[in-house]
Amino acid sequence: MEGIGDSSDLIESFFGFNPFEGRGSSRGQGQRIGKDSIHPLKVSLEDLYNGTSKKLYLLKKVICSKCKGEGFKPGTSMECSVCKGERVVQGKKVLKVIVEKGSRNGQKITLSGEADEVPNGVTGDVVFVLKQKKHLKFMRKGDDLFVQPIMPLMQALCGLCFILTHLDGRQLIIECKPGEVVKHGQFKAIINEGMPIFGRPSMKGNLYMRFIVYFPETLTPEQCKAVEAILPQTTSIQLTDMELEEYEEITLNDVKIEETPKREQQDADEEDEEIFVGPQNSDNTKYYEILGVPKSATLDDIRKAYRKAAMKYHPDRGGDPEKFKELAQAYQVLSDPEKREIYDNYGEDGIKKGMGRGRDVSEDPFDIFESFFCGSPFDGGESSSRQRQRSGEDVLHPLMVSLEDLYNGTIKKLSITHKVICSKCRGKGSKSGATMVCSGCQGSGRKVFNIQLGPSTIQEIQRLCDKCDGAGEMIHRKDCCSRCKGARVVQKKKILEVIVERGMQNGQIIIFPGEADEAPSTITGDIVIVLQQKEHPVFQRKGNDLIVKRTLSLTQALCGFQFILTHLDGRQLIGKSKPGEVVNPDQLKYVNDEGMPVYQKPLMKGKLYIDFTVDFPDKLTPEQLMALEAVLPRRISTQSTEMELEECEETTLIDVNDIEKEMQIRWQKRMQEAYECGDDLHGGQCAQQ
Repeated sequence: MEGIGDSSDLIESFFGFNPFEGRGSSRGQGQRIGKDSIHPLKVSLEDLYNGTSKKLYLLKKVICSKCKGEGFKPGTSMECSVCKGERVVQGKKVLKVIVEKGSRNGQKITLSGEADEVPNGVTGDVVFVLKQKKHLKFMRKGDDLFVQPIMPLMQALCGLCFILTHLDGRQLIIECKPGEVVKHGQFKAIINEGMPIFGRPSMKGNLYMRFIVYFPETLTPEQCKAVEAILPQTTSIQLTDMELEEYEEITLNDVKIEETPKREQQDADEEDEEIFVGPQNSDNTKYYEILGVPKSATLDDIRKAYRKAAMKYHPDRGGDPEKFKELAQAYQVLSDPEKREIYDNYGEDGIKKGMGRGRDVSEDPFDIFESFFCGSPFDGGESSSRQRQRSGEDVLHPLMVSLEDLYNGTIKKLSITHKVICSKCRGKGSKSGATMVCSGCQGSGRKVFNIQLGPSTIQEIQRLCDKCDGAGEMIHRKDCCSRCKGARVVQKKKILEVIVERGMQNGQIIIFPGEADEAPSTITGDIVIVLQQKEHPVFQRKGNDLIVKRTLSLTQALCGFQFILTHLDGRQLIGKSKPGEVVNPDQLKYVNDEGMPVYQKPLMKGKLYIDFTVDFPDKLTPEQLMALEAVLPRRISTQSTEMELEECEETTLIDVNDIEKEMQIRWQKRMQEAYECGDDLHGGQCAQQ
């Protein structure tokens, strides 16, 4: 039968050995399957590209040759002098592991029957799991390889030519077409120079290159003038003194690499502080004491304790209402794993301030009690629980706001339609105010159902009556109120003024207590407004910071720039570079106190980050190239002798406009080829030796 092992295995797992083995018992004759031995095998990317074989020295247990795995001297009850009754001894073996071309990280290589030997059993396998070491130059993605050549600006402008050493030692000449400009971040590909495809080593993926271009640190005024005369002209902003008075000049600061993780950690700490402002040493034992359970209590222990105490202290049985409320509050927290963790760490303050940002999240104790028992177990007659009011549901409304609204603050008028108690019948539903007992529940408001849990087990549960919605009474059709038609409530429109404060965030809630749908004998719920920020065409928000992208021409990046930015409050900001400063592609700069206002601290603001991209010219003439080489810092020489060039392979670079699209097309092509060949896409993940 599947799921039940050999009886000898069960006996041995209980005793730690099989007491019947070696005594001629038939129980010891069944063969067991030994455990597989799994080992990580570190390999380089070169190993996976070229294929290799590795010899590994393995220590393993082998059956004792003297006692043949019996553990005793033949014909006696004395233990074997070699294995000391263990039946196995330590052995040594050299294993040869063949790593095929195109094997992948995490792939398994299985050597059958090479694990520890077991007496009267089948020896398990040795399984090697390939673990690829990080490569300094190449990165693998599937069957493709990626490399990031880094080059100076002059090499990108005046002709790309360098030699790349591949994983098999071949020297590849990487060269662009004459006059072609290589742009920062541009992708190019060399077909069939990626990884060999596992199981089909004659086929290869592609080698993709993403070029990184670095600029000179600074240029002299003379160099800037010369560059401006050579490169295509860009329109510059010319402002009069009167116009300048209407603008605010901002200072652009360099972003240091080490500042980024510190700021992210600071944001995380501030967020934690905002959620959990309770001290670490807050009382976190009170709820356990109320239920009479230790802090190590399981959920089942907590449920049992609440059941017993709630039945004892229920007001309908003469119990203390305050004690009953405390029990419900303690059970609500400790029965929820997330709330319990917060309570254990931060106490009651953490629950009040963490769960819902300061909103009272405690439920009605009677609701908790009835949800636990699937209805009140002693509901009948005019008990206090029948007379109490139920809590109405909250209503969620999304409110679309712009980033300008969140920056400046605003007031939005929201038209809603909600249910209100009928003023004509005052929520009775009838003209005379008279009602009749519901025939569905006989006035109890609930229906009783029996559920068969087992052959002799029946559980009784109670649910709200679907005929009277739990009211326990109905209205005669002729006596219905002419305005609400017996519904007790009518529809009414209302205008809510939603105050969006400065610095509020996407997803933040604004609560209007008691403004949801009204119902007789019910505490009206809240209207909860959920802010949803529209996407902004210029600014991107990240916490209290703002990010804006700015594209510069190559001339502006080298020789200086000036731009005007209209902020979210309408102010015109002027940003400009320092004299002689060069801006690199993807460089970040920031402006202090020009980010988003901090919520409820409107005098404080985050930072405004400017992410610069540089637009390269598509092509330059030979005359422009010669002039630039005379002005800009010289490029790295890659001149080689004819003999050296003969040892290299020429390659063809292909433009890749959309790397993601290119990868998707190639993947679909591979899938089609695998389907037509009728084999697995990767040629199998486990190689059997």
